[in-house]
Amino acid sequence: MTGKEVSLMEMLDARELRVHRQLSLQQKYASVLICFTMNIAGPVK
Repeated sequence: MTGKEVSLMEMLDARELRVHRQLSLQQKYASVLICFTMNIAGPVK
């Protein structure tokens, strides 16, 4: 299995985008949101 090398800025941008999506969903549906993420070490994701 091969992945794409991701820079630190790309990772931080992805986290920020995820937070904005989550906040938007919580405001839209006024409900509990469950989110699962993976913690993958190294630059290749």
